[in-house]
Amino acid sequence: MTQGTHAPRRTAPGAAAALVLIAAATAAAQPPDVATIVSRMKQAVEPAQSSLRKMTLTVTQEGSTSKVVLGQARGKLADRNRILTVVLAPSDLQGTAYLVEEEAASDDTRQWVYVPAIGRVRTVISPEAFSAFLNSDFTYSDLGFTPLRSTYSLQGEDSTQDVHTYRIEAVPAQRWYYTRIVTTVAADSFLPIERQFYDPANQLWKVERFQGVSTINGVPTVLTLSMDDVQAKSRTTITVTDLKYGARIPEALLQSQGLPQARKSPLWTSLKAPVGR
Repeated sequence: MTQGTHAPRRTAPGAAAALVLIAAATAAAQPPDVATIVSRMKQAVEPAQSSLRKMTLTVTQEGSTSKVVLGQARGKLADRNRILTVVLAPSDLQGTAYLVEEEAASDDTRQWVYVPAIGRVRTVISPEAFSAFLNSDFTYSDLGFTPLRSTYSLQGEDSTQDVHTYRIEAVPAQRWYYTRIVTTVAADSFLPIERQFYDPANQLWKVERFQGVSTINGVPTVLTLSMDDVQAKSRTTITVTDLKYGARIPEALLQSQGLPQARKSPLWTSLKAPVGR
């Protein structure tokens, strides 16, 4: 060997294997990018399968409690996702119906509402989407689809009580109602656990919680959804009582002109699929 020339240093096989393991562990420790987390979360809360549900909406405010029984159908019409929610009881609200269609090309949704006392189907314009749904702590918008065109960022990740989570922040395109929304997402299922809504003054306004997760027809599903208005000290809970995935939903039930008759659909009385009890 010529003086001053050094032979290449060889790495012991064991050391090389250790380096590979360290690199793999480091790669595995990296969280997905925020776009992937949001997309997976949307898939988790909005399964591709059509579904029928019965739900109980309970509103607690100023020392009083009221209950409303809802029917909900989720499916596609002309390749666009739609959600119909109709009041089945009590009698004074019975027949009130709300339909939302997801617009693939924008962050907007098309929404219609039918109130029996008014007697006609109305298109819900953008500001109205943030009005209270049945005098609850949820707005119409809160019960719609997960928007993808908000500006999302990954705020961090945590592990508490053996639960690994991601924390993401969404800044809506229009910030006059919610200025930002922070969601804690389970890393294993990508189901949301908690969502914090901040008002235009950037003060915490509402806290939404996703609880009672159960696997129904092979789909991990949130059975209890609550919204606490921490400023008004009120609370609304939506509890799923019956649920069937893969249900056949007539197209007429997902059309705006069908809202006046939505309550009378035989699907609601024939749905016998109790969950969570």
